[in-house]
Amino acid sequence: MNRNRIGETFARLKAQGRSGLIPFLAAGDPSLDATEQLVYEFEERGADVVAQTVTRVVTISAQALQHASDACRMHFYQGFLDVIAGRLADANARLASL
Repeated sequence: MNRNRIGETFARLKAQGRSGLIPFLAAGDPSLDATEQLVYEFEERGADVVAQTVTRVVTISAQALQHASDACRMHFYQGFLDVIAGRLADANARLASL
């Protein structure tokens, strides 16, 4: 969907006085084939716009973490826990809406 169509969609929703359904997904997570299927599924279920982003996986070896400072390791662990907590909260919200 190009920017003009997105703008038109928002204008239509505003004129109708309603909110839009705009699901967000990470392209390629868990696979590109799954991403494509999800986009079609979102459209079939009434999504007005589908927002996507590209996922990036950062790999840090255990050996590198062992040689890092305590502060660096704590930042890494906190970031990792933030990602996990965010994904669990999202999953919980989806389950609660079923």
